[in-house]
Amino acid sequence: MSVSVIVPVYNAERFLPKAIESVLSQTYTDWELILVDDGSTDGSLGICETYAKRDRRIKVFSQDNQGVSSARNLGLGYACGAYVTFMDSDDELDTGAFEACRQDGSGHGRLFDRLCCVKRCKRSPPACT
Repeated sequence: MSVSVIVPVYNAERFLPKAIESVLSQTYTDWELILVDDGSTDGSLGICETYAKRDRRIKVFSQDNQGVSSARNLGLGYACGAYVTFMDSDDELDTGAFEACRQDGSGHGRLFDRLCCVKRCKRSPPACT
């Protein structure tokens, strides 16, 4: 079970490193982190790019400011995980959050209460093939 974590980013340089580190520290490691910079005017995009260079599971996309929904939708277009969850750029996950998802998952498309992970349909974006 792979998990795609989509994070819209807008002027979050004060909080973003802790959010990213909380994903990097997960005990369950089959994930990808999709950071979508939504036209930040601070150093957020640079932080995203620095982390992406450190870990191949981190993908960075950028767009002109269009709002959180647009950023999430852009991220969904690139998500390759069997499950998808959203996280805000000032959120921090417990170290075992993804592991709890894995243990709770029935494999039958049910919602995971802990992270609101949703099983994706069978059709994957072209970027995943």
